Amino acid sequence: MLLTCTHCEGFVPTNAPTCPHCGAESLDVKANSKLGGLAKAVASAAAGGLVAATLMACYGGPPGPDLDNDGYEAGWDCNDNDATIYPGAPDPAGDGIDQNCDGNGGSDAGTGGSGGGGNCVTCNDAVKSGGLTSPTLPFCTTHGAEAFDTLVLCVCTASCAEDCGDNICKGATATTGCSACVQTNCSTQNLDCEAN
Repeated sequence: MLLTCTHCEGFVPTNAPTCPHCGAESLDVKANSKLGGLAKAVASAAAGGLVAATLMACYGGPPGPDLDNDGYEAGWDCNDNDATIYPGAPDPAGDGIDQNCDGNGGSDAGTGGSGGGGNCVTCNDAVKSGGLTSPTLPFCTTHGAEAFDTLVLCVCTASCAEDCGDNICKGATATTGCSACVQTNCSTQNLDCEAN
């Protein structure tokens, strides 16, 4: 049963301690509502509509149809006109297309190993393939390029230049002395490169 607040004339549930509209103490301000029959039905329907409107305002409306039949409805799918684009889809790096809806536009190494199809390289793959010389392919991420540059600076210019300058910095295999120097003096940069 709904009660009516004597201060603001808003409807108040019988178990509410205060009026939800004006905050007046319920014991002092409520009286039985004079709504009857049809008016009660209209008030109940309005309250249900208010709940639905509140839920939609908080969580959004229901998703739309799945136009490309990829299993993800409009609102979840970032391109509902292409069945190869959906959340969690394989996203080859370097193609500039965001197939997995993560907002990276195909710039992450993601799936496909070194550079997601060979269009770009990670810092770690660049070191494995060419030592610390500039890779022939672009880096997959700016983090990978920054990690590579930091490692090259430590190994070839700063801490290990004397031990590594004539080998790994020119594309040759690292000598034992160079490897030991890198592990001792550039281990942080080496680990950063492995992560990128």
